Amino acid sequence: MPSLAGGLLSGITLASLLLVASAVPQSKAQARATSADSGPLPGPADTIVFRDGFENGNLSLWEQIPATGRYSVTTDLARVHSGTHALEALYTPTNSYGMILRRFMTGYDEIYIKFYVMFEKGFEHSPHFLTVCGNTVSESGSCFGKAGVVPNGTDFFYVGVDPEYVGDDSLRPLSFYTYWPDMSCCYGNRLPQTAPKIPLIGGRWQEVVFHIRLNTPGKDNGYQELWVDGVKKIVQQNMRWRTTTDLRLNMLRFDNWMARSPKTEHVWIDDVTIWRP
Repeated sequence: MPSLAGGLLSGITLASLLLVASAVPQSKAQARATSADSGPLPGPADTIVFRDGFENGNLSLWEQIPATGRYSVTTDLARVHSGTHALEALYTPTNSYGMILRRFMTGYDEIYIKFYVMFEKGFEHSPHFLTVCGNTVSESGSCFGKAGVVPNGTDFFYVGVDPEYVGDDSLRPLSFYTYWPDMSCCYGNRLPQTAPKIPLIGGRWQEVVFHIRLNTPGKDNGYQELWVDGVKKIVQQNMRWRTTTDLRLNMLRFDNWMARSPKTEHVWIDDVTIWRP
């Protein structure tokens, strides 16, 4: 081992050590960025509604609309958060619309959604990403085709988490984009993070946890809250999602939509868990 003398390494310079260290090859599993659980987790008495780490190697647990080959399962360990597989969403200048969804009918009055996401380094994005839909218990798609429609309390609601949109395609911090009966007309209302905002960083896995509790019909006691990398960044309270218990939380959608992708780019998602407290 080289000795320290007067604060300097003898026999070999610090620069040489750094050069040697940088030349040591790493496996993809060693090199990939991972993040530890730091946000809310299911408790022992909670019910797991859905869980997918994509380790079965296919997307049989999901529906794709439209089925254009935009979604796939990657085994590139540099693009996997844990295990050996992850969901990959492809954007190209001619293929920048689509969704992959999971229904859980008839639904729940309160759920948590936890997942990890990595946007490609240099990603340019606008404006939609994640949606939790409230459909009626008798119609599993009542939230479709409702852009620009204010919910009436019996038909649908739309709980969105999107990169904040300010008129350009930069990858900005996550924000809420929500449709509910008391919204301002007519498109989804936006609620950004409070400062200091946690940025979305291309090329790095980040943990997202989303908690929604529906109101008791006749009361404004619903809310939604968002954690990013273990920090609670948005809370929206006193929300009236519905006027009937026939409207419930029952669909998770990764919408992954933009008007036109400026280039070929990707988003990766892994370790999705939905639970009911």
